[in-house]
Amino acid sequence: MSILINAFFVLIVVAVFIFIGWGLNTFIYRVFAQRDAKGRSIELTTTGKLQGANLPVDISLIARLGRNAEPVHKDDGITLRPTIGLRLISFALTLITVWYIYYSVDLVSEVDPKIVWVGGGLFLYMLAFTNLSWVKYNAESFSTMGYAFQTKSAAWRDVISIQDEGHYLYVLRTVDGQKLEIPKYMVGITDFLAYAQDQIALHRGAQTTA
Repeated sequence: MSILINAFFVLIVVAVFIFIGWGLNTFIYRVFAQRDAKGRSIELTTTGKLQGANLPVDISLIARLGRNAEPVHKDDGITLRPTIGLRLISFALTLITVWYIYYSVDLVSEVDPKIVWVGGGLFLYMLAFTNLSWVKYNAESFSTMGYAFQTKSAAWRDVISIQDEGHYLYVLRTVDGQKLEIPKYMVGITDFLAYAQDQIALHRGAQTTA
């Protein structure tokens, strides 16, 4: 009987910690969540709710450095690029990893060289993807760079939702089931979020009343 009581007590303690963690996570999200230029929050996906929507506060604050800078304006639209903060984080992580792998004799001697090269290749890919990412939009449509460095695009009239996917991305979905992922830490992202929400409301409202 004592074993059951102890097990029940442990479960209660774990449940309390989970509840406190969930509450703290919700509080942090509400305080530090990235909102659009009009102060509106973005609906969370299930993944976003589990992750807390943001990177850890200290890293998130660094990644946001430069987000209010002016994006690139051209006749064919506005182009967003990664913030200086995100670039600094990506370079720092890459340098630390390269140093750790290639200057730690014990690690290299115990690990298959193929694994080292694959790991190094993945970090180089992440570095390139992070720094080359872009988002471009105008009055008619928007486009972004996919994971294979390809262009993915959609017309605003086809977009049905925008959601916060968690630490790194916003997700826009279209009527034909397409899912376009937008990096969070981009110069001018808050204006893009506001424009996206306005466009969705405009076109969904027009379809509802049609």
